[in-house]
Amino acid sequence: KSTVLQYIAWTLAHGLLVGDPELAVERLGLTLPSDREGQARPSELKLPLPVLIPLYAYAEHLRRHGDGNDAHKATLVAFISEYFIRRQALGLPDDFFEQLLVQGQSCLLLLDGLDEVPDEPTRVRVSRAVEDLVHAAPRNQVVVTSRPAAYSGQAVLGARFRHLHLQPMTPQQVTRLVTRLYQAAIADEGERSRETAALLKAIENLERLRARLGADERFITTPLLVRMIVIVHFSRRQLPEQRAELYREVVDVLLTASYHPDVNVAQALAEMGGALSQRRNLLGELAFQMHSQGQGTRFIEEAALRNALVDSLAPEAGELRAAEMVDAFV
Repeated sequence: KSTVLQYIAWTLAHGLLVGDPELAVERLGLTLPSDREGQARPSELKLPLPVLIPLYAYAEHLRRHGDGNDAHKATLVAFISEYFIRRQALGLPDDFFEQLLVQGQSCLLLLDGLDEVPDEPTRVRVSRAVEDLVHAAPRNQVVVTSRPAAYSGQAVLGARFRHLHLQPMTPQQVTRLVTRLYQAAIADEGERSRETAALLKAIENLERLRARLGADERFITTPLLVRMIVIVHFSRRQLPEQRAELYREVVDVLLTASYHPDVNVAQALAEMGGALSQRRNLLGELAFQMHSQGQGTRFIEEAALRNALVDSLAPEAGELRAAEMVDAFV
């Protein structure tokens, strides 16, 4: 989901910078104006300005300012201005982006990671803030991403939002993405070719082994998983041959959030829920509990998750401390 938003943002930004909207029209399927003969005119299409925001950062902003006396400061539009001015230090007026969103050029707001907002009440507040912005600045379009598990109940956006589901990547798309990543990472052509071929072969072997063991789905099906596998391979120059070791490496990449494009958000996610070793151990215990239910169990209710982990921790930590640790983990 984050990769899709970054791709949209890059495509629009490139078209704006070079003054040529045709690439964005071709790759994003934008609607074209027509001349009197009904012919589309890509050169006359005015591209929207892409504005990419991690919603975790807005949730933290709400935590600090949501109950203060200045109601305006807690709004999403006020946060967007603060977020970019703080990151870019361009000497812009404090309300620059607010004026842009409400009165200026049409923008495409790319709001990433509703699922990274850690609790449901805050997710609901963030969703309502998104809808408020849609009403306040109707000239703009808004895209919000979330993993499905966190997108439920009152956090679901209203009927004006169209719901789309990203499909798994095909093996051909995985190959293309791995190839592009190594093109960007390794300058020497010979080394780049060897490392790309080695990783693609390792991925093929991994998927073949999983199929032989009865897995009904491929493992590497998202840009995030491709990136994690590349991080592991690039740092070690090979993938671990043992699946348990590979999964541990991938889980560590997830827990340290090194994949996240916003450094501050990555650091906050990496520190959430306790020490790295503690979270890894809890995930291991959870995986064991779920596998014990039978092959192919991929979902667990939150109450069952809490009970299993508290029962596991309580003999050593005590009931109260175990419940606190599980609260932070969840």
